[in-house]
Amino acid sequence: MPFVGSSPSLNAVLQTFLAKTPIKNKLKKPSTPTAGRALPATIIYNCNEAQQTVVKDTFSRVTTKYAPHIRTWGGAGPTLANRLEQRTLANTWVNCKDCFPYGSLSFEDAGDGYPEIRVCTPVPPSGVYYAHLLFQEILVLAGATLLDVVILQTYFLSWDGHNGNVPAGQWSGPGDGFIPMCRAGRRLAGMYAGLLAGTYMVWDPAHGQVFVGKTVNPSEPGKELIHQNNWTTTGC
Repeated sequence: MPFVGSSPSLNAVLQTFLAKTPIKNKLKKPSTPTAGRALPATIIYNCNEAQQTVVKDTFSRVTTKYAPHIRTWGGAGPTLANRLEQRTLANTWVNCKDCFPYGSLSFEDAGDGYPEIRVCTPVPPSGVYYAHLLFQEILVLAGATLLDVVILQTYFLSWDGHNGNVPAGQWSGPGDGFIPMCRAGRRLAGMYAGLLAGTYMVWDPAHGQVFVGKTVNPSEPGKELIHQNNWTTTGC
């Protein structure tokens, strides 16, 4: 289970991840065209044994654990679940080097006929950091925005750490993730003014509530997933 490490604090793991990951650079495609280059001989390439293990475990966890759970949310959940289940190692290449010229520790690139994820960082003993880099890129390939990515990464960090049964009040908060969420969120209107939306998720920063969208590209929230003070900010 690559997302479960030995850290005594789930929130500390998340904050370390957010601090080390240049989220502001996410979603940018590489500036150098890659069309026409030869396909790799294997789907997971330039990866050492530890990295290959985390890659395989993460893709398996996303398709067999996370997607079925997301489907139960209703609203935009089933669409996101379907897209995550379709993103497998049968149709996605993973490259463990050649990121740094693009100014990011990881990125996704579907610009030359096949989706590829590049993750360029050593694997720590727990694999938590590397697995989360992979998860965020899988989410992006499924159409997630930065708001969606921060919410879903934080949600499943807690979900994994509590074996799928998070006690009330024990959800990790996004910490520095508030900054990209505020910048990337699409502001809703009317009776939902003040709420921010991504492709799948909706966030109420004033009241610390996280919802799945009622639809894809939602104009209103669906099921509430989190309601906690550490999801509250006045900075948006």
